[in-house]
Amino acid sequence: MPSSEPPDTPVRPDLRVVAQRRTPRRAMPKSWIVTIATFVVAVLVMYVHTVVEEARLNRVKRDIDLLREEVVKDRMVYENLRNPAQIDRKAMGLGMKQPHDVVYITKPVTVKPSAGNRIPLPQAVTHEGF
Repeated sequence: MPSSEPPDTPVRPDLRVVAQRRTPRRAMPKSWIVTIATFVVAVLVMYVHTVVEEARLNRVKRDIDLLREEVVKDRMVYENLRNPAQIDRKAMGLGMKQPHDVVYITKPVTVKPSAGNRIPLPQAVTHEGF
């Protein structure tokens, strides 16, 4: 039996044609996102830790440099105080007289003292109280 309706109309009015759904690309699993986020956070934490430690080491290095400069200055003061001319001036200032039979011999800088003759450096050198 031929139908009196045109061929484009659906036979059942309660049915309709729906456009085909696009299948989405494969979405990244949540576990991958969590793993990547954790990795990024770990890298940032390591970077911050490295910067903090570098700053701490720079402070320590600066302190060491300052202490080395103080040691050099203290050694210069110590050597100046050991200078025979300086000792003579202080002795003359106290009213002492130099004996005529004493001769001071200056040692060249290249000659190093032996281990047994070493005089320990003082802990703190002051300009007063000679």
